[in-house]
Order: sequence, then C-alpha cells, then structure tokens
Amino acid sequence: MTSSTTFLLRPLTLGSVWLGLMAWLAQAQSPPRLLPEAYDLEKVVPEGTMVQLPCPIEADPDTLFFEWYRDREALDPFSDERYRIQSNGILKIKSVVPEDTGLYVCRAVNGFGKADVNVTLIVLGSPDAFRSDASEEEHSSERMLEEIPRLEDIDLEPKGKPRLTQVSKPINVVVVGSSVPLKCIAKGEPHPQISWMKNGKPLPDSNLPVNTRGGHWILFLQNLQASDTGNYTCIAKNNLGFTSASFVVKVIDRIRNKPEFIHGYPPNVTSYAGDTVSLQCLLSSDIPPNVQWLKQVPRSNPGSLDQNLHAVKLLGEYYHVLKSTEVIERMDGYFLSKLVFESLDESDEGKYICLGANAMGFSSRSAFLKVLPRSSPNLYSHPGIPIPFPLLVAAVICGAIILAGLLGLILYCRSRKYSSAASRDTSSAATNTTSSSSSKTGSSNTSDRKHSYVGMTYKPPMTNVRDDLGVPSPSRIYIAPGQLHRTVPLNAILI
Repeated sequence: MTSSTTFLLRPLTLGSVWLGLMAWLAQAQSPPRLLPEAYDLEKVVPEGTMVQLPCPIEADPDTLFFEWYRDREALDPFSDERYRIQSNGILKIKSVVPEDTGLYVCRAVNGFGKADVNVTLIVLGSPDAFRSDASEEEHSSERMLEEIPRLEDIDLEPKGKPRLTQVSKPINVVVVGSSVPLKCIAKGEPHPQISWMKNGKPLPDSNLPVNTRGGHWILFLQNLQASDTGNYTCIAKNNLGFTSASFVVKVIDRIRNKPEFIHGYPPNVTSYAGDTVSLQCLLSSDIPPNVQWLKQVPRSNPGSLDQNLHAVKLLGEYYHVLKSTEVIERMDGYFLSKLVFESLDESDEGKYICLGANAMGFSSRSAFLKVLPRSSPNLYSHPGIPIPFPLLVAAVICGAIILAGLLGLILYCRSRKYSSAASRDTSSAATNTTSSSSSKTGSSNTSDRKHSYVGMTYKPPMTNVRDDLGVPSPSRIYIAPGQLHRTVPLNAILI
C-alpha cells in the first residue's frame, strides 16, 4: 500500500518540478519588464541629503546587470565614492549638491534584452546658494587677473601662500538625521594640506570623510545629532603660510511639516518687454527652506530638450533648472524668494515653478509670466496693468453715444427757441392788425378836432411800432385825458 502510494505521488512531484522549471526558464528567457511604479519617478531633495533612486524593473535578479546614466553619461561608482549601485538596482548618492540635478536613467540588461527607467532628481540649493554662485564669478575674475603680473608678485611677499577660493555659507541650520557638506576650497604652491577643527579642537582623521574632487575639499557631516552642533574650522596650510574659514552648524529637532505656500504666491505677472520685474515665492517653514525656480520647456520647441541635457521632468512636463536665488526671512517669519528679470525679453515668457523643500518633503506652485511688446495696444498707463482691447472699444462707443446725445439736445433746444420766436411774431402781427382797426375808428371820430384844449396845441409823442411785416415805422398817437395809452401805426392815422 505504501509502495503504491509512493508510486502515485512521485509522478505528481516530478511534474510539479518540471512545470516550475519551465516557468523559471520562461522568465529567465524574457527581457526585463518595467513595473507599474516605474513611470514619472521624481525626487526633489535639499542639498546635503542622501538620496536613493529606485530602479523598478521585474526580472530574475541573478540574470540582471544594472547600469546608471546621468544626462547620457555612464556613472562610475569606482571613480566617485558618493555613488553606489546596489544589487537590486537602487542608486545611492551621498550628500547631494545642486550640481547633481538632472535626469538619471537605470538600465537593466540580461541576455534577452534590456529595459530603461527614467528618474528625475532635483537638488535644491541652500538658501544662500546664490552667494556661492556670485563667489564663483568673482573668483573666476580673480583667476583671469592672476595671469597678469601684479606688484605683490614681484618678490614683495612669499609666493604660494594658501588662499581660499570658495567656502560654504557660515551658518547652517539642519535637522537631526540629515547631512551637510562644508566646502573649503584652497589653492597654493606647494599644494596646501587641509585640516578641520570643531570648537577649537582637532577632529580625528577617522571622522573626516573628505572628498577631493576637482580640488574642492569638502567635509561631509552625515546623520547629524544635537551633539554635532558647534563651530567647525577649516585650515589650509603649506610651508609658506596658512589660512582658515569657520562655519557654524546648528542641529535642531526634526521638523513636522514640509514648506507651505502662502495663498496667492507666486502671482502671475504681465509686463512690458524691457521692464524689470520679479516672480515672488512666499513660504512658511520651520527652518529656512531650500528654494529652486524652474522654467517649462516650450511644447512648441521639443528640440530644445536634446540641446539642453539638463532639462528635468516634473509633474509630467520638462523644465530647465534656473540659477539659485536668495531666500530672505521676513519679520513675520515667512521666507521670500524672488526671481528677478533685469530687462524683460519676449523669450522670458512662459510657465515657471517655485519649489520649496526641507527634510519633510517639498511643495511646488506655478506662475505665468506674460511679456507684451512695447507697441502692444493692450498695455498703457502703467507697466503691468493691461487694458483689454474689448474694454477700450466699449469706452469709445460709450463716448460716441454721449457726444451724440449732447449734440441732439443742443439742436432740440435751438429748434424750440426758434418756434417760440415765430409764435411771438405771429401774435404781435395779430395785435397790430387789431390796433389799426381801432385807430381808424378813433381817427374818424376825432378828425374834426384840432387836438387843442385850454388854448394850447397838443402834439402827440412819436413812437416806433412795427407793421405787419415786422418793419419799424414811426407813428403818432392821441392820448385823451382818462384814456389808456395806445400804440397806433402812422398809416392808420393818415388813412
């Protein structure tokens, strides 16, 4: 019984193993496949943090080989110790800096094909990163001037004394568990040696993870705790002298919220070409946030993506990373960042994004900048206050209607005046006719009278009256005692 049972189970066991083997072979003999979360991967982090970029590709881990590229250039973990590629394809980058911003590509390869995953990394510079940029420009000018012999180079001072060409910001406020790089770039001949001190005491060499890429000496402080708060000093020296720089590092408790935008910021802006304007970003944050401005790549010009490899993808759209700007802490506790355009150009028009980040995450908000040419009819009295063309047309029409109404009122008043004058002339003519008839009657009754009484000759006064046509004519009237004065035309008397 036992033997038969064993005989029946054995074919089932072998069949299951065979099916499993075939399934494994089918999986191993197919190219890598992307997982659903492998699309629109984006990471926005502040400077100095450690970043892990995922590579969500499905395949047999034993048959996959992972490669990472940044802006189409392969990353070599052996040449830069900040990079590390794990067995599952995750790329780790220690103490990222704004220069690490870009589009990263993870490529998984096996014997049957390959698959690529795009990951956007945006590293937000420190709040005063603009000072480093200005410092680089300043020192670039200094390097140009170094090629010209100067008075102090003519054996007046020792040659080759160390000098600092770039240092980090003097005050750094970070949260527990984060990282911060302290830069101390020095040059000299002989090449200077760098040493570090904390609160006046030398730091052991074992605690100095120093990177010397391109002559940039950097002290990486990682996984900071409250006890790491202090004053750090960099000393560069050779046999001809030394120089130093100090940095304050303050480690605070972990913050609770990511940066939040104040309502209405950043606002949209419309202005003339050639004007000086700014886009303003106002945020609230427990510590000074890292702020970065991005400009959208025009959809009508996709070719610019190939020309500028530093375009990054964010929220499904491509953007250019702009130069870092100053972050100002206001009296009310909010943080303000301005993107200033000294002389506005039509090419500056477009969509901009303000990114604010701290250790708890990042927030973003967009604004539109519209540039109008100087000859545009849509902008008049003040830059940045557009007058819509339909409103202008409506104002002209309303003015024309008001003017026509005033003209009509004037004509109506004049016509009423002429009508009244005509009616008065008609009435006067009728009165004159009646008076003429009365004068004839009175004249016949007094024709035999000599117009004298009490022995005196009476001469009636001359008056001017108008005839039926309105023409003045002299007349004499007889005024008897007790009678009313009456105007009689002269022709009425002569008849």
